[in-house]
Amino acid sequence: MASLVTTTVNGDLTVTKSSGATRLRIFSGNDDPYISFGDNVANWEVGIDRTSSSIFQISNSSGVPGTNVRMAINSNGSVGIGTTNPSQQLVVSGNTTVGGTLTATGSSNLFFEGSASSNTFE
Repeated sequence: MASLVTTTVNGDLTVTKSSGATRLRIFSGNDDPYISFGDNVANWEVGIDRTSSSIFQISNSSGVPGTNVRMAINSNGSVGIGTTNPSQQLVVSGNTTVGGTLTATGSSNLFFEGSASSNTFE
């Protein structure tokens, strides 16, 4: 029976099932530290992309860490969902649904951009 836990010369660690499907991998590709988990069909990675200003990323991948980034957090603590370069505290790229009350507090302004066809603002 083959070993279910392997390490490589560069310090990567891989845990597999007896069927050979990779379940957990801790590695540093191109000096970018990542933890990968999945079943070789749906794989997810969390790690730091040093080539992109050391942004912490969560991505689903086809085997290449840093591709298909779903969420990123930069060194200032700004969070991007659907973007790897959040310019504000929270940036959501794509359609968003709020299932409750959206509240803006403080001296902030609330801006709506784009076209509104049948939206109601009270």
